[in-house]
Amino acid sequence: MENTQNQSKTITISKVEMTSFDTGNQYKITSSEGVKYKFYNTKKDGNPTVAFKQFLDMGLKIGSTVEVWYKELAKEYEGKPYTDRIIASFREAVGRPAQATKQELKKEIQYNIEQQPKDEKFWQERGRRLALHGFINGRLVNHTIAEVKAEINELLALEDEIDKKLAPIDPSDIPF
Repeated sequence: MENTQNQSKTITISKVEMTSFDTGNQYKITSSEGVKYKFYNTKKDGNPTVAFKQFLDMGLKIGSTVEVWYKELAKEYEGKPYTDRIIASFREAVGRPAQATKQELKKEIQYNIEQQPKDEKFWQERGRRLALHGFINGRLVNHTIAEVKAEINELLALEDEIDKKLAPIDPSDIPF
């Protein structure tokens, strides 16, 4: 069994399957190119895997385009070789997969431009929401979901404090 280095690829999910075992669930994802990847919902210690938490947090489903970080493992079953692709994590796709045509990209770009709100309040709220998601995901790396849920109000208060510190200064508040 030969292990390879971690790899990443942007895929579009075309199929999701779940298989239950005594120790947890295994999820198999098939890309639009027919390549299969898998991840588990729990680690050996019973805590959720990073891949499973990200899969849920990102709301991934059939049709989602996402970057997968995975490791390939060369294996053999009944004398036949095969490759396991174990997903370590998901990331938001920076670009579209290579199979996207110029027409699809043009249509998506045009739609995104037309749908973007222009007011500053929207962008401030969006930035705040993304910051909170990042903060919470960072906490989930070393904590259980239950621990993070118990800290939500504290995390929101901390984020409010950060907002106050970063807010523009009113010139009337300057002491000279």
